[in-house]
Amino acid sequence: MTTTANTRAIKAGSDIPWQDRPILRLNDAAALLGGVSRSNLYRMQAAGQLVFVKIGGRTGIKTSSVIEYLASLEAIPAGALRERGAKAVPA
Repeated sequence: MTTTANTRAIKAGSDIPWQDRPILRLNDAAALLGGVSRSNLYRMQAAGQLVFVKIGGRTGIKTSSVIEYLASLEAIPAGALRERGAKAVPA
């Protein structure tokens, strides 16, 4: 449950673009990465894809590691995806 103080802190921080924040909360990083789970974030950390930090008992993710991870992803070629449930057209 979010307290009033936490809500104010979240709203105050929202004036700063996420790219300019040195540390992201786990939930914010998860949302930026397409809604992955917290468990998946920890797997990504274990694989060396994200850098976690502890500040005052709270866990955060270095924004620079999220940016580097996103930059490392390969683009999907045009036409490589098809709609869910669509049948492949024989060549």
